[in-house]
Amino acid sequence: MPSLIRAAATGNLDSRQPAWVFEFVTSSDNLELLTFSGSAAKVKLAQSRYSEVRKTGDTLTRIVAATVLARALLSSALTDLRLTATQADQTKRKRTIADARASLSEAVVNCEDALSLVRKGNHTHLRVALKCLKIASEAERLLSRQSGNGIHLRKLAIFKRTEVEYAEELGWRTRAAIAKFHQNRAEALRDQDRELEWESITSAAHEFVTLCDEGEVIEAGDVTMIFSRYFAARVAYDLIPTDEQSRTFRKLQNLYPRTRMGTKSRANVTTLEKVVKFSNAYDRLSAPDSDPSEVTNLLKEYDFTATSLTRANRFPGVGHLLLARYSTALWFSAKENGGQWPRALGAFDLVQAEPLDFLRRSLKFYDDAQFEKRDEGAAGRIKQIAAVEGKRMRAEFERALTERGIHPESIGMEQMSSEEINKVIESINQLVFNAARFEIRSTDSMRILVAIEPIQDYLMAIQPV
Repeated sequence: MPSLIRAAATGNLDSRQPAWVFEFVTSSDNLELLTFSGSAAKVKLAQSRYSEVRKTGDTLTRIVAATVLARALLSSALTDLRLTATQADQTKRKRTIADARASLSEAVVNCEDALSLVRKGNHTHLRVALKCLKIASEAERLLSRQSGNGIHLRKLAIFKRTEVEYAEELGWRTRAAIAKFHQNRAEALRDQDRELEWESITSAAHEFVTLCDEGEVIEAGDVTMIFSRYFAARVAYDLIPTDEQSRTFRKLQNLYPRTRMGTKSRANVTTLEKVVKFSNAYDRLSAPDSDPSEVTNLLKEYDFTATSLTRANRFPGVGHLLLARYSTALWFSAKENGGQWPRALGAFDLVQAEPLDFLRRSLKFYDDAQFEKRDEGAAGRIKQIAAVEGKRMRAEFERALTERGIHPESIGMEQMSSEEINKVIESINQLVFNAARFEIRSTDSMRILVAIEPIQDYLMAIQPV
């Protein structure tokens, strides 16, 4: 509680203000916590509080009340959008999406009300305003993805520009740099400017490196965000970074040990980078018209394991597209080698599957790559590429089924049966039991950890959003 006492002593917070005002001012602004917490009851409570203080409350209380209501509305919208992933009834799904949009629009209005009351120079006001701007920006981001309306991208850029201003006034240089990136990217998407989009990514990377060299703390998630945009732009626009840009991103990758929770994030990024290199090399072979032995040698050269590839699945869009291409290469090599995929492929030697399974998996990844709702920028371009390549591979799949005398009524991934899931759980339980029963060498223990860790990442990545 010392921070509250200090704040009250400086006149920024009044000890007579409601407890929920103190709680909000000192709370985290991590929006990821909102995804599972939306409820109508929270919205009603926030609306009630805002109504009570709207005319009679002091300025800070009104700012907080409006922002809390906006946060509750955003949370409700996120809950609705998550629900749409499981709704088969299209009428209900459209109604749920409409409800989510209404909540998002209302959240923005309440944020604007709160921001209109902010007094520059008042640090408590600015700290609350930054929370408010984060909520408003997320609402506009989701609205821009749902509607494709450039107005929402314009408003997103305005909110981010204000966030830069307030963060700089508070001396929060890292927060300002992140907001600046999002501002520049929103403007690039609004104007459909590929060069500006690429510049927003490379400039942010350079700024992150500079800030870290000067002692600022960078979160691993923010570094990974830049890498995700970097590889997406490279794949979408077939870009080759300059030597200077390559050096900058190599330095950015070296920041991971100096960030919080950076080890796993760095492994995910290095895997994505490796899959990008494989995709480029595979493309140079002019596959699928290439020599099967060349594709086989390429697969051996990159030597991915089944579990390590799940790391690339953490990158929606670009990761899915690259995994689709890799699965296609496995299918092509196995098909041309009498149904046998190449040896010396690490954990793939232990996998039981036939060539058609890899093609089926490829189709699933192509579908996943098109799930991204944004049509602008690199994300939109990746959707287009996945649609074209996926259509071609779907025709190959239909042809293969027809050759087997199977009518291609249902194309895509089969649902895993409860019996198969039970077998997986039994295997995990057996592994845990054996680990407690027998002594395991440290080298073997590390092998198990390396194999298991990405599985959790994969299962988390395929949750509906």
